[in-house]
Amino acid sequence: MHLKDTKNKLGFTLVELLVVISIIGLLSTLAIVALNNARAKARDTKRKADLRQIQKAFDLYYDKYDRFPPEGLCWDTSVGSGGCVLPTPLQDYWDPNSDLQDLVTEGFMGRVPVDPLNNGSYYYNYEPDQIGQGTPPCTVSCCRYTLWATLEGGGTFTVKGGDVAQ
Repeated sequence: MHLKDTKNKLGFTLVELLVVISIIGLLSTLAIVALNNARAKARDTKRKADLRQIQKAFDLYYDKYDRFPPEGLCWDTSVGSGGCVLPTPLQDYWDPNSDLQDLVTEGFMGRVPVDPLNNGSYYYNYEPDQIGQGTPPCTVSCCRYTLWATLEGGGTFTVKGGDVAQ
């Protein structure tokens, strides 16, 4: 009788195995959700750093030329520009004629950064001066600019430059 009891207790029951598998599955799901949230926060941090980098390049350009790059016809985005509307299909770069390309040409940046996702929902925006165009002391070109990006965590991050309060 003693041998028979030992033989029945050597393995796990089906219920025990299912409970363990369920717990492992739940923990894996929680880890994946936490990882995705951390990735979204990291992309938002990169967006903010990229826009600040562009702002610093604009400041360097202004220090050298006492103005911002010549104003383009319309706003621009990191998915390309079709004038005042997003191009179709979306691109994965800034328009080659963008004012931002002047920052690269003049050596203030190695390249103009693009959004980590750079798709129809998340991309960088650049708006040259529209309100104060041609007002003193900037009579030749753009006096102000705004850069912004939509954040995955909600809201937008905006960087303004020029004689607009920051």
